[in-house]
Amino acid sequence: MTIRTFRPLLALALALVMLLASAVTAFGAGASLSGSSVQEDPVYWQNPADPEDDPEYWAYINTHESVFTVPDEPDKFQTGPTVKYLDGRWTYINKKGNKNENYSGLAENAAGWWYVKNGYVDFDVTGVVYHPGTKSWWYVKNNKVTKGPDIQHNDAGWWYIDKKGKVDFKHNQIAHNAAGWWYIKDGKVDFSFNGIGQNAAGEWYCRNGKVDFSFTGLTYENGAWYYIRNGKVASDYTGPVKTASGTWQVRNGQVVNRR
Repeated sequence: MTIRTFRPLLALALALVMLLASAVTAFGAGASLSGSSVQEDPVYWQNPADPEDDPEYWAYINTHESVFTVPDEPDKFQTGPTVKYLDGRWTYINKKGNKNENYSGLAENAAGWWYVKNGYVDFDVTGVVYHPGTKSWWYVKNNKVTKGPDIQHNDAGWWYIDKKGKVDFKHNQIAHNAAGWWYIKDGKVDFSFNGIGQNAAGEWYCRNGKVDFSFTGLTYENGAWYYIRNGKVASDYTGPVKTASGTWQVRNGQVVNRR
């Protein structure tokens, strides 16, 4: 074989080798990554490594990054715990996305927090109810958590409701609701209390746990006599006060001596 006849054959062989190499490269680009086709655009997959009760975390896969978690994807109310309208009733859905007719307590959806009783919201409960999730008590009106400040009741008594709608057992001041102003002890109205209670607005005379705005006169409290005017300690008053037993000298609402 002469050099002239060999050169065309050599060029043809080199072309075949380059074509084969190109085909191998193209096949490698179409290979799979962990059983999923590699794509140029990102794609969302639920991450099997996440627990079933954490629907807010999803996996992100693309051509350059490994799986990692991205929060708040999708909306947190899609699975649970939440309240959804199913078969004509508002139904409690647990963390696994299943309804649970044994649950009683609070649950949230986009409209707010709701009291669930035996798995359903029936809009027939108004009062102070227990939430086992936080081991706390909350005021609900027609099953919806309603914010205070307010004083509301259940079978155990009347309770001070804070700005979140929760019973505040540390509250020990005069507070009010639609029925009046009340003496609160450890978060509860104390109907046995007779004396002077206080809040940010001043000191107040209470009878049977309620501020008595009709009372004007002297009252004895903790070793001292105080001048009450329209139910409030008259801390702005200094001067004489006449009673059936005599005239008394008062300074800043407190009796200092008898004239």
